[in-house]
Amino acid sequence: MSRYTFHRAIAVATLAVLSVFPAGASAQKKSKSESDPLSGRWDAALLVPSGPVAFGLDLKRRGKAVSGAILNGPERMAFSAGSFDGTTLVLRLDEYDGRITATFEDAARTRLVGQYQRQTRSGVGTYKFVAERSPKPSKGPIPAAGIEPSMEVSGDWLITIRDPNTKDPDVSDATFTARPSRVAGVADLTGTIIPVSGDYGLLAGTLRRDPVSGAAVLHMSRFDGIHVVKIDGTLQPDGSLIGKLSSGLSYEGTWKAIRKERNAVGDPVPADPFTLTKVKDPAAPFAFSLPDPSGAMVSLTDARFTGKVVVVDIMGTWCPNCHDSAPLLADLSRRYKAKGLEVVMLAYEYTPDLARNARQIEIFRKKYGIEFPILMAGTTADGEIARTLPQLEGFGAYPTTIFIGRDGRVKRIHAGFSGPATGERHAHVKREFESLVLELLDAKP
Repeated sequence: MSRYTFHRAIAVATLAVLSVFPAGASAQKKSKSESDPLSGRWDAALLVPSGPVAFGLDLKRRGKAVSGAILNGPERMAFSAGSFDGTTLVLRLDEYDGRITATFEDAARTRLVGQYQRQTRSGVGTYKFVAERSPKPSKGPIPAAGIEPSMEVSGDWLITIRDPNTKDPDVSDATFTARPSRVAGVADLTGTIIPVSGDYGLLAGTLRRDPVSGAAVLHMSRFDGIHVVKIDGTLQPDGSLIGKLSSGLSYEGTWKAIRKERNAVGDPVPADPFTLTKVKDPAAPFAFSLPDPSGAMVSLTDARFTGKVVVVDIMGTWCPNCHDSAPLLADLSRRYKAKGLEVVMLAYEYTPDLARNARQIEIFRKKYGIEFPILMAGTTADGEIARTLPQLEGFGAYPTTIFIGRDGRVKRIHAGFSGPATGERHAHVKREFESLVLELLDAKP
């Protein structure tokens, strides 16, 4: 896997090689490049104050249409659509209301520059985008020796992230997997950080020995349309990891991680997703009345919900972890609806623009084949949850999933969702959700 660093020398070397060919051969090569300058792999990055957040692109051009995917290590995230008019490349991520727009910077057309823009809570966010043709991957054998024991970071960790603007550190789970690469002394590294609010998605990068200090250093990043994350760290002599984390256009924090098995009794641990959010009065039936995208009001007192088990999912179409949980909720709805299960999503969006929000909800619904209601609950502005769902306290995560029994009362509330990047945790949370649904379906009102 490429480290996603940039290689200006490759473009220069390519031009130098072409210059030694006869004019006809050079013209033929140039003509082919001009007819399809985009197809193939690219090393890309969004530029933030702490440095480039690296990722890959795999593009394919057919006429003016461009298809392809964002690459984070082995993970592929397809673009909704793309186009190239001979000058400007546009790559759309409709589910996040975002797009990359770029043009070629050099005559050899091996470097793209432009921007990534998407809607955020505070307006349209803009990142500088750059990309260069990926070098040809090494075809040599992977060293049989594997990862040096003194560099091994694979496994489960507890990571404490310190925000310079707050006093209380955030303790989360984290997991890393290092695999030998074809580059001597460099390991391919994947993993994720798993706060109670939901994981960061698959981070990808490298683990290598610093030539000056001799310490094992890691560099990982992720871009998926919403996450723009970069973490750098160093393995310490005591076996801990320390480093820096940046997210978005401005956030920067520090972090320290220890092996999970080394956590002592009484040390801080991650929050329990089943205890973060509660209802003020568990004896009171849960209630809301909110519009669907057509404007029709939907209430838990409607006949369709009476005497049913109801799963209420507080989400937003902008939320990657909500995209991770949607396939599970759609599957549970299809399999257990006939037994008395109802599912409803409450969408809290970035803007009060009803037409835009309805469009994003429809994109989300179609993507996951959702047949249950998705209601337009409000925005992500402070105080919106308290205003629309006043029975809740301690809300702190999108998604938050509420399990309601046939008597209309809240039985359990789960904050966040562990997606595919978390491995066994993802399988575990899917089993937990299904077990809860089955338990409530079997319970008598």
